[in-house]
Parts: sequence; structure tokens; C-alpha cells
Amino acid sequence: MSLVLRQRGLARFVAWAHERGLRQPQELTRQVLESYQRHLYLARSQRDGNPLGLRTQQQLIGAVRGWCKWLTREGHIPANPAADLEMPRMPRSLPRTLLSVDQVRQLIQQPNVEGLAASTATSTGTTTRTSSKTRTGGLRSLLCLPPHPALRSLQSR
Repeated sequence: MSLVLRQRGLARFVAWAHERGLRQPQELTRQVLESYQRHLYLARSQRDGNPLGLRTQQQLIGAVRGWCKWLTREGHIPANPAADLEMPRMPRSLPRTLLSVDQVRQLIQQPNVEGLAASTATSTGTTTRTSSKTRTGGLRSLLCLPPHPALRSLQSR
């Protein structure tokens, strides 16, 4: 977070705290910080009137958390009231476009050839490939996969 964003975040918190009669760092408690979090959750953007985004809330609360940590480290307050404060979390979402069943089948049928170094054709028509991880002490030793179309042309030579 940039210095300017931190300064703006702290200025906003200090203004909010002063409106509530809080003047000294010793008056900061976990309950005060949770109240500020609720305030931010309900706050509206001055620009468009929409609720503050989660990233904005995270930045504003993060500035206050950093300040509380500094106040504690410098001995201005005995304990950090923001130490266990839960930050707003971004919701996990599914991808916007999903693969069809046929696309998934097609994807599963393709062998993973990343990191494969050597290929050898066997009499059964499968290709045994040695992983680069094998040579460096990895867990996988051999992969038995059907020949990749690009390798078929090499095997016929």
C-alpha cells in the first residue's frame, strides 16, 4: 500500500474517531475498530454513491492496523487492538465461462507433456516419457501415456 493511501486511510479513521469523541490512542479498543469496520461496510462512495468496495475497505482497515501495530511497538498503547481483527474477504467466484462436457473430455484425453524430456516408443504403442523431475530426484519416475500426435511423426522416422 502506498504512503498516500495509508495517509488517506488514517486521516479518514482519525476524522471518524474524533466524531465519536475519541482523542487518545489509549482509547482504541477492539470494539472501536469493529465499529469502524461496520461503518466502512455501510459507507457509500462520495463519487458514485455505491457501497465501498472490499478492496477499499481492506486498504482503509489495513492502514489502521499498521498504525496500531506501530503504536504498540513504540509503547504508546499496551496491546494491539487490531491484532486479531478480521479483514473483509473477497468472495470466491466461479469462472465466468465454463467448459462444456465435450470440452472437458477432450481436455482430459490430452497428455500432459510439460516438463517431459525424453520419449521412447514401446511395442504396445504407448510412449514412456521420463520426467525432468525424475532426473532431479522427484517423486514421479515414469509416465505411461498414449503417444501424442506430434510424437507420432517422430516415431515413424
